[in-house]
Amino acid sequence: RDDWHNFGVLIGSATDFADLLLFWNLRAAGVPIWFYDPAFGRRLKLSTKHFIDGFRGRPQADARPFNIWSRAQPWPSAQGVPDLNLADLPLGFCHGGEDGLWNGLNLIPEKCRFTASHSDVVPTFVESEEGAAASFVLPNRPFNDNPGSLHQRFVVTVDAAQYRVPLDDLVFATPFLPTMNEFYGRHSYGKYDKARAELGRLGHGALGIIASVGDQRLQIRAIRVHQWMRAFFGLVGLAVERSEPGLRCSRLIRQLGGIDGCRVLKITGVRDLIGRYGPDKSFTRSAGEKCIGLFDETTGRMRFDAFADLYIQARDSGKLTPGEVLRFLTSRGVFRVGLDFECPNCQLTSWIHLDEIKTMSRCILCGHAFDVTPQLKDRDWRYRRSGLFGRDDHQLGGVPVALAIQQLHITLDENLLMYSTALEFRPDRARIEPCEADFVAVVAGAAGLREAPVQILLGEAKGHRAFDADDVRKLGGLADAMPPELAEVFIMFAKTDAFTPDEVHLALTLNTRGRRRVILWSQDELEPYDVYERSEAKLGQAQYATTLTDMAQVTEQLRWLPAAGS
Repeated sequence: RDDWHNFGVLIGSATDFADLLLFWNLRAAGVPIWFYDPAFGRRLKLSTKHFIDGFRGRPQADARPFNIWSRAQPWPSAQGVPDLNLADLPLGFCHGGEDGLWNGLNLIPEKCRFTASHSDVVPTFVESEEGAAASFVLPNRPFNDNPGSLHQRFVVTVDAAQYRVPLDDLVFATPFLPTMNEFYGRHSYGKYDKARAELGRLGHGALGIIASVGDQRLQIRAIRVHQWMRAFFGLVGLAVERSEPGLRCSRLIRQLGGIDGCRVLKITGVRDLIGRYGPDKSFTRSAGEKCIGLFDETTGRMRFDAFADLYIQARDSGKLTPGEVLRFLTSRGVFRVGLDFECPNCQLTSWIHLDEIKTMSRCILCGHAFDVTPQLKDRDWRYRRSGLFGRDDHQLGGVPVALAIQQLHITLDENLLMYSTALEFRPDRARIEPCEADFVAVVAGAAGLREAPVQILLGEAKGHRAFDADDVRKLGGLADAMPPELAEVFIMFAKTDAFTPDEVHLALTLNTRGRRRVILWSQDELEPYDVYERSEAKLGQAQYATTLTDMAQVTEQLRWLPAAGS
């Protein structure tokens, strides 16, 4: 029994736009109300009387007041509109000229609900050079499809955000941004005016498709992440392009078997092994296993317990071992196997890949062909970096970026709708400095926490190098360029080392008293499976984070706490 939604009459002027606007908005909010202008009483009296008589005939008429709405001061009374004969009704008086009417407390608009039915369907998935598509038969439609009704339309809501495409640049997710309706129509359905963004059951975003009653099947196309990024950031006057580090990192993720395969980078020894031996240096299997296992020369023992339960590929049982890790990296082409031979001509040692070893092999340094047979006795296989990992450029910082995205993938689960490795941002209409974000993630906000349906995470990731004031200032300016009504923006600084006090202070300057948007992930957050597992001692309890809001709050807490045991 909400008195604001009672039947009523709005007393106003037909020549006053504000009165007409109030009437329109009240009706759109689901309030059963009629418009009456005393200056046109002869014209409006009959229809208004008919509306009021309908209220009188309702069984609950004696329990609910009949509202008189007006923007005028003082409010009109029943005697002020004698033509309507309201003396016998319980009356309520509602003033419509105040902003508080629309504060979400006094008057709550009705939500449009088409149907409560829901069906799971199994799509047919097709992948080609042009992209990917999923088609499915429409289930049990709630209407008759007789020939006379084929001109009618209905809306099918497709929630496909949980369907993952094997490629990282294709997604079926459609974040809830009504301003992107035309983009979704063109790229997801093929008709620019037949699709619209909807919130979806889990708040992940769904696609509403305007279909014909006669349609039996629908086909949804996967959208390309970078087309979406260009369209989204174009809304706020930003031009974006993929940078070379972004392309390299994307290829690195694929080389490891996808984002799940990047969890091998959690292992400290793996990152050390990749950095320790350059592209022209090789190492033995035992040296590689010692590096991965963080072998302690003093005690003669491996320090691998922190990663023994890590799952990187199927294994029958038991704990993960450094040897299994090295075999995984070799199977993914991170390292190649070969042998070192000393050339009898130049007397220099050169490494030859297993596939290229022949009885008469050629020195890669001087070109001399020589017989390798005498050198094969008791030789250890030697490993060398290959592929993107074989370049002497630290993979352009791709390792910490891939690791940060992998941890987001685990922590946010299905709320991580899409991501992109490094993007370059240039001002079009927005006022920003040209800058680059090492990664950008699109996340579904948690509806129960009153978060925005769409959240954007701008990320910067480094290995051992420190963040500086330029990094912080540029990312902060980029975040400020996006209006909050479009998306909620968070900023992450990730590092496979520990942060210095100066870095923490610089990063947290982007927070304000009422706005926590900075997330800091150091080695302690990137390496465990549960992101704040190692912070339990500092926080005094187990801390779980499933949203970006959680992560920003924990970051603020950890800032003020001393290290465990100090």
